[in-house]
Amino acid sequence: MKTKTIVAVSAALSLTACLPAIAWKTLITGADLTGAILPVATDSSSNTYQLFPIGTQLFLRKLDPKGVELWQMNVDESVANSLTFAEPQLRVSPQGAVVGYHDKETRQAFLKQYDPDGAVLWSADFGTHASETLRDIVVGADGSLTAALRLSSTRTSVQRYDSSGLAAPETLLQNGLFICLGGCDVTIAVNGTGETLVNLADIDATLSYLIDANGTLLWNKSRVTNVLAGYTSTPVTVSTNGFVSTHPGATWEYDLAGTETWSKPFGSIAQPAMDASGNIYVLDSNFVSTFLYPITPKVHKLASDGTPLLEIPLVDQYKASQIAWHEDYQRLITLSNYYTVGPEVDFTITKESGQTLSVFDVAGTKMQSYKSKPVQEKVPVCTPIPDCLTYTVIPGETWGRFAIAANRRIVVSGLIEDSERFAKAYRLP
Repeated sequence: MKTKTIVAVSAALSLTACLPAIAWKTLITGADLTGAILPVATDSSSNTYQLFPIGTQLFLRKLDPKGVELWQMNVDESVANSLTFAEPQLRVSPQGAVVGYHDKETRQAFLKQYDPDGAVLWSADFGTHASETLRDIVVGADGSLTAALRLSSTRTSVQRYDSSGLAAPETLLQNGLFICLGGCDVTIAVNGTGETLVNLADIDATLSYLIDANGTLLWNKSRVTNVLAGYTSTPVTVSTNGFVSTHPGATWEYDLAGTETWSKPFGSIAQPAMDASGNIYVLDSNFVSTFLYPITPKVHKLASDGTPLLEIPLVDQYKASQIAWHEDYQRLITLSNYYTVGPEVDFTITKESGQTLSVFDVAGTKMQSYKSKPVQEKVPVCTPIPDCLTYTVIPGETWGRFAIAANRRIVVSGLIEDSERFAKAYRLP
C-alpha cells in the first residue's frame, strides 16, 4: 500500500513538472495597441480584472480563473476622455473591482465600486475641487476605501468611503514648499484599526502624516531623503510596529507615535512586502540604473526590528520595479528588467531587453523565472557613419505590474506594440 502511494505521488510530481509555464493567455479584442500598460488585479476566487484603452475611453474586463473573458465594459461613457491625464487605479475589494479614473478635460477624479457581475454598486466624485489627481487607493480590512488626491502644488486630500460608499469627512494636508513639475506623488497605507499613513514628496524630503480612522491628524514628520524626493514616490506598507516607507537610497520605519525606529541606506520606488512573521522585504534598485550603467538590484529581508536576515541579488537584471510575498505559498516574487548584448553574427549585433518574473522560496533560493518575449535591436557592424547607425527593432512584450491569484497563478498585463494587448498567467512553483 505504501509503495503504491509513493508511486502515485511521484507520478503526480512528474506531471506537475512537465506542465507548461504559461497557464493561459487572453487577448483583448478591440483594444488600442499602443500606449501605457494599465493595471491588472485578482480577487479571492482567482478571477482577473484588467483595465485597457479603446480610443479615449477606459475599459474594464473580467476573466475567470482559466482566463476566459466573462465581460467587459466602458468605465464611464459620460466622460469624453478618461485616458492620458493620469494613470487609472484598479483594486479589488470584498464587493468586487474598484476603479479610480479621471476626466481629462475637467481634471476631476471619480471612484466606482463594481459587483462581481460588473454592475456599479456605488460611485463617488470626491466633492468639489478645482483640480484633482487621484494618486493612490487602499482597500481596508473592513472593505472601506481610502483615496489620496493631489489637489494642487500645495494641497492633498485624503478621503475614506465605507463599504457602502458612505463618505467620511475629507482630510486636507499641506504638501510642503515644492512646486510640482510632474512630482509630488502621494502614497498611503491603512492598518487594521483604520489609521492611515500618508507620504508626500517634497523637494528633498518625504513628508509623512498619520491620520486616525475619523480623519483626525495625529502627527506629521519630515524626513530628508535626497534631491530626487520630489520626483519619485515613497511607497509605504503596514508593519508590525507601525509603517515602513521606502525611497531610492533609504528605507525606514515610523511607529504609531511617529518615532523613527530604524532606517537603512537602501531602497527603491517599489512598495515593501511583509510576511506573517513581520519580516519585511525591500527592493534595493538604484533609481539611475540604465542599460549602459547597470546596477544589480537586490532584495533585502529584514526582521520586524530592521535586523538584516537575508540578501538576494537579482542576477543579470539591471533594475526592479515590484516585489510581493504570498504567505500561503511561502513565495517571494519580483518583477525586474534585463538587457543583453549578443555576439556579432553576420556583421550584426543583437541587443535584447525585457522583463523577468523571479520566484524565490523562504530561504531565498530561486525556484523559477519567467522572461517576457524580448524587444530585439539589430545593429549592423560596419562603416561608414552615418549609414551604419541605422538599426532594426523587432517588437517584444512589455509587461505592467503583476498580481498573484489564489489558484497559484501570477498574472501580468502586457502589450506587443501594434500587435496585441493581453493578460497572461504563469504557474507559481
